[in-house]
Amino acid sequence: MTARRNWVPPPGRLLSWAVTAVLVGWLIVYNALRLGGEAPDDAWLVSLGPGVALGAGLFAAALVWRRARASRAPLPDPGPPSAEEESSRRDALRLAAILVGGLAGVSLVTGVLEVADWYGDDPDMRALTTVILGLWNLLLGAWLVAEAPRLFKGDTEGLDSVALGAVLAAVLAGVAFSRDLVSVAQVLLIIVSGLAAGASQLAIWRLQGAHGAPVSAAVVVIVAALALVLPIVG
Repeated sequence: MTARRNWVPPPGRLLSWAVTAVLVGWLIVYNALRLGGEAPDDAWLVSLGPGVALGAGLFAAALVWRRARASRAPLPDPGPPSAEEESSRRDALRLAAILVGGLAGVSLVTGVLEVADWYGDDPDMRALTTVILGLWNLLLGAWLVAEAPRLFKGDTEGLDSVALGAVLAAVLAGVAFSRDLVSVAQVLLIIVSGLAAGASQLAIWRLQGAHGAPVSAAVVVIVAALALVLPIVG
């Protein structure tokens, strides 16, 4: 017996893909403007419209590709997972949980450093972006501290949101890195975010049956790499 592939992912995953695509589009346009000589404060605002449009195009292209792939021969019904498959899924979840826990720690430390940097500036020179990034990292870290043990125990309910939060952390750390804001912490945050996002997407791929290539895992790692590389070359 065969089961036809459903090319439309669950709502939570669809939202995660859409946000990731928009982040990728914005990151590309933002850094293109930075390479063209735009100041960070100007580039982020000017890049919003074109970046969202590019991201929407990438998202639409991904759905078209997924539908075209699903129109081919349907996959056979795999039946219940074997003991080996169950073990692989547990291992993937535990790896994701460990990296998410690491991301929680790095995010909290980075948030503290950013808030301290903002507080240490002259009151007339304090940048709103700095304190926003700091509060975001503190909130993200606090949330991931709670999520990591759940993932380690096999609770996958928040896995899509964790993967999205990790890739968003990498993109925002890239913005902070381009502004020379506690740069060493931002580099570490981008690396750990990319690993956590990739491991989370890999765990999702395993839980879905490991059909085809783990494209989503590769995409989020590439996004994190761009967040690190583009500010350097710019």
